[in-house]
Formats: sequence, C-alpha cells, structure tokens
Amino acid sequence: MDISKSFLLDRFKQQPEKYWQVELFNEKGFTRLQCKKCDKFFWSLDQNKQICSDSSCTPYSFLNSPITKKKLNYVEMWKAFENYFKKQDHTAISRYPVIDRVRPDLYFTIASIQDFQRIDKSGNIFFVYPANPLIIPQICLRFGDIQSVGVSGRHLTSFCMSGQHAFNIKNKGYFKNECIRYNFDFLTKELGIPEEELVYIEDLWHMPDFSAFGPCLETFSKGCELVNSVFMQFQATQGTNFKELPMKVIDVGWGHERLTWFSNGTPTIYESTFGPIVNLLKKKASIKISEDLLAEITSAVSSLDFDKEGKNIKKVYKKIGISDNILNKQLYPLQAVYSICDHLRTILFAISDGGIPSNVGGGYNLRVLLRRVFNFEDKYKFNFDLMAIAESHASFLKKMYPELKGSLETVKKVLEIERSKYNSTKEASKKTVERMISRNESFNAEKLITLYESQGIQPEYIQQFKNIKIPEDFYERITSKHVRTENPIRRDKEEIYFKVQPTKLNYYETPAELEFDANIIKIINKCVVLEKTLFYPGGGGQENDLGRIGDSRVLSVEKKGDVVMHLVDNPTFNEGDLVHCVIDKERRLQLMQHHTGTHIINAAARHILGSHINQAGAHKSIEKAHLDITHYQNISNEELTKIEEFANDIIKRGIKTRINVYPREVAEKRFGLKIYQGGAIEGKKIRIVEIPKIDVEACSGTHLPSTKDVKAIKILKAFKIQDGIVRIEFVAGSRALNEASKEKELLKRLSLKLKVSPQEIPERTKELFEIWKEVKKGKEFSGFKIKKKTLGNDRELISITASILKTQTEHLEKTIDRFLKEIEESKKV
Repeated sequence: MDISKSFLLDRFKQQPEKYWQVELFNEKGFTRLQCKKCDKFFWSLDQNKQICSDSSCTPYSFLNSPITKKKLNYVEMWKAFENYFKKQDHTAISRYPVIDRVRPDLYFTIASIQDFQRIDKSGNIFFVYPANPLIIPQICLRFGDIQSVGVSGRHLTSFCMSGQHAFNIKNKGYFKNECIRYNFDFLTKELGIPEEELVYIEDLWHMPDFSAFGPCLETFSKGCELVNSVFMQFQATQGTNFKELPMKVIDVGWGHERLTWFSNGTPTIYESTFGPIVNLLKKKASIKISEDLLAEITSAVSSLDFDKEGKNIKKVYKKIGISDNILNKQLYPLQAVYSICDHLRTILFAISDGGIPSNVGGGYNLRVLLRRVFNFEDKYKFNFDLMAIAESHASFLKKMYPELKGSLETVKKVLEIERSKYNSTKEASKKTVERMISRNESFNAEKLITLYESQGIQPEYIQQFKNIKIPEDFYERITSKHVRTENPIRRDKEEIYFKVQPTKLNYYETPAELEFDANIIKIINKCVVLEKTLFYPGGGGQENDLGRIGDSRVLSVEKKGDVVMHLVDNPTFNEGDLVHCVIDKERRLQLMQHHTGTHIINAAARHILGSHINQAGAHKSIEKAHLDITHYQNISNEELTKIEEFANDIIKRGIKTRINVYPREVAEKRFGLKIYQGGAIEGKKIRIVEIPKIDVEACSGTHLPSTKDVKAIKILKAFKIQDGIVRIEFVAGSRALNEASKEKELLKRLSLKLKVSPQEIPERTKELFEIWKEVKKGKEFSGFKIKKKTLGNDRELISITASILKTQTEHLEKTIDRFLKEIEESKKV
C-alpha cells in the first residue's frame, strides 16, 4: 500500500482548516503555531507560544501545584465527567470486559472504541453500540510499558480510558465542532483549568491497514496529555487515494488517571490512581522520600521517551544529585511498590473478567506481571499481604467497578498457585544462573529472552547474582506476541470452485424432521449440492450429520460459504433429479444430546468452580464430548461429582430451550457478552441458544427442545490440556446410561475378586498393593485383613482405587488381576 501516516500528515497539513480547525478555535481566538522543538503544529490562545505542551518538549509543571478549581479523587473525577456528559445527552454505560470477547484477533481490550467493533463474515469491521452518543469508563490493558511502570511516574499496565463516542448515522451523533466544544467546556468550566493553559496538538490516527483513519487533536496542559480526540473519517482506496467512511465516528479517549493526577498534582500518577494503598505500602516498607524530590524526579524524566531513552534515567538521577543510598534504599523500593500496586490491579481486573495466568496466549502476560510482583517482594524483602492489596483495590474502586469484589476468592486461589509455581521456578533458576556465571556465559538480550521463555527466569532475578543490563524493550518483546491471537481477521468471503445458488438451510427451521425431498443442483466429484437440506454440516465443535441421499450413503457434509456440499459414496442420480433424503436418526440424536449437554456442563462448571469459567473449546462426536474451560488448576474428584450432580439436576428439571436469531446489538444488550463462549463470532446476526436462568450462548449447533431429552450426563474424566485450560470429557444420553452401567459392573467384578463391598474396594486395594510389594521382596503372604469403607459415588471409588495403584481407570481391573495372580503364585513357591 502506497499510503502512509507521514504521507497523510503532509497532505492534511496543506489544509489544516479542513482537517483540524474547529469553530471553537475561531470563536476563542486560538492560533495555529509550530513547535520549535518537535516541529508539530498546535493551537493555543498564546500567540507567542513557541513550544508545545507535550511532555517531550515541556516538562510537567503541575506537580505539587495543580491548577484545577478543586482536587477530585479517582471516583469523584468519573462522577464529574459522567454528570457533565449526561447533561450533554450522552448515555453512560458500564465497562466491557478487559478480556476481549468480540474481536477474534485480540486477547485484551486496549481502547474503548474496541468495545463496539465487530467483524462481519467478510472480515470487515462494523460497529455495535448500545447508545449514541455514549461514555464509558473502560479499563484497558497494555503491556508494552511494563519496565517503565513505577519508574517514569506515569506509566501503567491497566488504565481507565473514559471513552466518549458518537456514531454519525441517521441524524445521530456529532463531529469535530461539537466534540472539541465538549472537550473545552469540561476542562475549563467543570475542572476549572484556565483557557490559556490548554494546547491542542495536531496528529493523525489510523488502523494498521488504513481501513479507517482520520485527524486527531491531543489536548495538553503543563506537559500532561489529558485526552486524545480522534475523528475517524476516511478509509484508503487505491494507491494514495482515500474516501469518506459511510459512518464517521467520534473516538475520544480521555485519560482518567491523567485527569485525576492533573487535578491533584501528586508527585506521580500512582498516588492519585491507587488512593490510600500506596501510602499504606510506603509505611509498611519504611520508605520515606520527600514529595518535592519525587516531583522533581518525575518532572525531570517526563521528557524521556522510555522506549528509546529509558537507559538515560540514571543520568537524570545523577544530574538531580540523588545519592546511591537514596536510590537503593528509598527510590528503587518505592518504584517496586508502585509496580506492585499497578500489576495487582491489572490482575484483579483480568481475573474478574475471566483471565487466568498461564504460559500461553494472553494468560502469558498476566503471569509476567505476577512474577514481577513476586520478584519485587523477594528482592526488597517486603512483608506485604498481596491479597489485602487486591481487596483494597476492590474497595477503593467499588463505586465505579462493584463487580471486582465478586472475584476476590478466585484472585486468592490464583495468587497461592502462582506463588507456588514461582517458588519452584526460582529454585531451578538459581542453579541455572550460577552454572552460567561459572562458565562465564553472556547474558545478552536474546539469551535473556530465551531464559525467560524456556525456564521462566526473570532478568531482575539474574541481577541478584550478576550485574547485567536489561534491554529497554525486554518485556515489550516477550509480551507483544501475546496481545494478538493467531486468528487473523479473514478478509475474503469463502469461495467454492463452482457457482451455484445458496442452499436453503432447513435444519434450523425444522430440526425434528429427518426426511425430505430436494432437487439436485450440482454434482462434482461425488459432491452433491441440493436446493435445500436438513443435513447439518457441522459447526461449533459438533460433527456433521450422516444418512442417505437416494440410494447413496452420505459420507460427510460441509458448508462452503453459503453452499452445503454432501459427499456420497456412489451417486446413482443426476443433476436436476428429485431425490429422497434420510438423516441418520440415532447419530443426530446423540450429537444433539452431546451439544446440549456441553452447554449444561459449562453452566454447571461455572456454578461450582466460579464465574471465571469460560469455554475455550469443545468437540461433540457420537462417542463422547469434551468441553475445555479456563481454570487455574486441575478439577478434583469432589468438584467433578458436584458438576455432574448439578448437570443432571438441570436435566431432571426439564427446562425448555429457546433458540432465536437476533440482530447482534439486540442479543448483546439483552444477554451480555457472556454469550461469546469459545471465541468471537462473526456476522451481524447471531443465533442464541438459551436454557433460561441456566445458560445462554451464541451457537450454531443443533439442540434438543428440553434438557430432559439429554437423559443423563456422565463425566468420564478431567485433565489439564495446557496451562490455564482444563478439559472435561463426558457422555450424554444412552451413552451416559451405558457408562454408568459399566462402572457398576466393574465395581461388582472388583468386589468379587477382592471379597469386599464396593465401598471397601479402595482400602482393600491399598492393602493389596502393600502386600504385593512385600511378596515381591520374598516375604510370605499372610492374608487380607483390612475392611474399611470409603465414601463416594461409583466414579469416585474407581478413580480413588486407580490412583492408589498409579494406573489409569481402563487398566485398573487388569492391574488388580496381575497383583492377585502374583501373590497367589508366591504361595506355591
């Protein structure tokens, strides 16, 4: 593509009055000027101003001397913002999850406008919004500045982007003139910032592929960026050409933490963002550093571009005259305190929205944060209660984000598990690092990345043994891979190699019908295209239907674009023929039982294990089904029993399922974003499968009319398939009944072999195992003596017994037979 940001900026600068100038600038007398330092153009009431107010050109001058009419804390600032914009006919809505549910290409929410972006079936972005215009206190997660957090005085890994959005369609919304007027009035009239202290810097924002872009005005005061107003107006066409978007969008991202900081003038952003939490931790860590010195440091480093100049920060410290003693005993521990506050708040939001630390996907970045927290604790010997810090965050933010309180129990378990894993890694890390040092091996950037990715060894941990330099972009390099998914947005509609009319899909309209007549539209290489079909082509992890078309067996069914293709073994018909088609009834029923059962298991797991449970994948065949869920540890036998019992209770209640197709905005408004289980779904209309008051999901599979039709669910086993993901395997319907019967038969056989009741099998097996070991050493068998009952259902008794013998369930009977045989043979010897 020939178009670029620099090309567009050069072109826009030729007509600034068209792209950046607004009515307010004319009314108030703003002048367009060019910065003598950075060459950017900006608008100011001071005609003699030569330097813009970007911190790279103008150091912070609001620290310890705020210019707003009053100081507002974190929650008060949002209330002031909300009240002002409500008076301007904006609707205030609740934040969306920080774990993205709707964009298939992103793990995290990184901007408020992302909440409303959806993908159609051609891969194009469209917007779904619950109100117009609106504001939202959207928490965003970004991981590119991890090393700067705590050090710069301003960087965060999670922050509230107070989104202000207007969608210009059907006489709704507004554009540049109104946007900047709202901006100016809020800052001057509501916050009391003097008009002459505001500077508007020209820039341009764009999507990576320039499918949407437009001019933007960044609002600064005394070195601090307060808000960025993006006017999403154009899209690229061919070469360097572009045209107006069919819907122009106001995308304003207010820096909520920046506004609160600016209002209070605290030495760093952390005091105003984390409220009393920072002061409490300072006291516990015995950190005493003057606010004036801290403000001087923050102002001095405000001009540094931390991506490029972070290494120069020690020169700044030296220039200020900070002694090594203050650096090591006061400033560095304080920067660690700031980081701990930030990282734990990010973790709290992520877990609240279903994120789990792991070594894959977005969970990787969450684990990076936690391991930094643990390392800071150890390095500075902090005696902090991390759970208490998380609880303090939830309490401090209760009025804005009351949902955080409900996730604290899960946060506690995650902290315990992650700390244990960190401690295990640390022990192994010490040996590795000491061995490398003894061999005089280098610790260059690539080696540090390899050590972290392969063994979890943090560079800060290595610094405890050797003075090494950590690359400025170290954490950006290891986390950037885990911000976007490996699921790119599809750009071209799926094509098939012959052009035919779309197939009419009757399997949704009449799911109970299993026979139909249809005309054959096309036959190529044993692939049959019908004018209409009841054959389900597979989807949502569910396998396809089979059956017959005429006298030919259907071997597979697949949907390509809008056409369903039926592969048959031996076509005995021709194009244009009317054929009679029959669906395999038993297969269809079993697949429906497994699919509806998957929804039931998902709901039951969430009820038993916690609200953080989300579907990460699923598969339904006629043999069995599995559901992959996000969870921080393996599921115990006791938990599996409770999940199974809850699931079967849902079945017994005979709850009627509801299946409807909704416009996407209607479905999201009515049911929320939890409908997106297992990943984002494309399209402007979505099919919702609802088990009222139990589960509701966007789903393309075939389902039963009532939960009672599932008959029964039997969980086979659960195991971790990757870090943070647990698979539950189960069967439903007749297969569940058969599995239960198999378990009873197995226990019956084991009871006869061991001469005990089913409840006594585990203890007898334990005795058997000990006797077998003694016999193998040559000792004489003196007979069985122990008879002690174990509580549990059939599956639990079998599972406990298998674990005693360290074998799998399917090998249990053979293992016991072998032990008994070898003990019996020892008698003969």
